[in-house]
Amino acid sequence: MGGIVARLAFLPPPPSYDAEWKEITWIKTQRGQRIPLVYVPWPGSKLTIIFSHANAEDLGLIFHHLKTLSEVLHVNVVGYDYTGYGHASGTPSELDCYADIAAVFAYLMTEKNLLPSQVVLYGRSIGSGPSCELASRVEVGGLILQSAFTSCIRVAYDVKYTGAAFPCSEPKV
Repeated sequence: MGGIVARLAFLPPPPSYDAEWKEITWIKTQRGQRIPLVYVPWPGSKLTIIFSHANAEDLGLIFHHLKTLSEVLHVNVVGYDYTGYGHASGTPSELDCYADIAAVFAYLMTEKNLLPSQVVLYGRSIGSGPSCELASRVEVGGLILQSAFTSCIRVAYDVKYTGAAFPCSEPKV
């Protein structure tokens, strides 16, 4: 994704939470970034949703939503900040978004002892990109897309075809 499109696509808000918030677990990505995640457990649930938030949001802004998802659906929910969002290190980029969700997924596999089939990816808006990318590589339990888009360029400009900025293989989704 080019620099102009990246600046339009990634608009991290000022952090809405304290970096020392007790709910946070810090993890490292394969690209060397340090990102926070919040795990909301539901007693006895074997299913976990990875929630990839929309643009201009961070963990502090979505925490209540994560808790509500867990309570209403009776599942575990994990939310995380993308590189450059909230108190995460670095500058946001497409490749870092992919590394961020992969790190959260790896955390669930190793620290929570989950199987890929026990994970449902939930992407809202810009979060649909990393969710689709991971779902195209790993056979997860499900994929939920809310307010998804086909291309960051198409979101920013009125064009008919650009190719996908966040590729999502339709046959696998």
